[in-house]
Amino acid sequence: MSAMELSDLWVELPGPGGPRSLVRGVSLRLEPGQVLGLMGLSGAGKTLTACALSGLLPAPLEVTRGRLRLDGRALDLTRPQAWRGVRGRRVLLLFQGAGAALDPLMRVGAQITEALRQDRAMAAAQARQITGQALERFGLNSDAARRYPHQLSGGMRRRVLLSLAWALRPQVLIADEPTNGLDAASRDEMSLMFTQLTRELGAGLLLISHDLRGMARWADHLAVMEGGQVVEQGRAAELLNRPSHPLTRSLVESLRYLEGGHA
Repeated sequence: MSAMELSDLWVELPGPGGPRSLVRGVSLRLEPGQVLGLMGLSGAGKTLTACALSGLLPAPLEVTRGRLRLDGRALDLTRPQAWRGVRGRRVLLLFQGAGAALDPLMRVGAQITEALRQDRAMAAAQARQITGQALERFGLNSDAARRYPHQLSGGMRRRVLLSLAWALRPQVLIADEPTNGLDAASRDEMSLMFTQLTRELGAGLLLISHDLRGMARWADHLAVMEGGQVVEQGRAAELLNRPSHPLTRSLVESLRYLEGGHA
């Protein structure tokens, strides 16, 4: 059974002259343990798709069409109440920039504990125990748990988000530019941790990134967006070796240029 099946997603911006379609007819399929890379230029609709998939579209944007199937259960994405018991527990979105994804007024350990108590209805003592295990899993100690987000480095904040995902154990994990701003070695390390977490949880990972090298190395499947639509998708190796859409070809050519030592 698929971890996620998204069918015919439309996101629109209402306006006096009529709605403007920003995401148009996007359909994606994600298997357990699979990494699906979502590529495209800035403004293609990748982050809007991610927000719609997790019920976190900012107003006044709205989903006007779209269905999401999780574990055989179909959700009507046009109905906000469909996200009750789903967001966080079954679908978790980690926003671009770890600092923006964390509450600056709460210690990071308390944030994971609170998420467990709310999304998993867990007793406080058990939630604190799992929080400690989750942070330790990604190399963070009890001292880090007592710190506020601004007291941690960018890499450590990303590890906190990985710890949160490990603790909540979602069915679908969506990571929006998780390696943005990191050097090459740190990007590889972070991508590896995200991939290993996906396999460990048996979850599906939707990875949004401009890091073409990382996509080529870590993604099983790729989907390319342009103008709010998916213009090409398929197995990563096949798509990168034989791209058919002009945008995909230009992305692949730029990747080959960089790999040729011209960066």
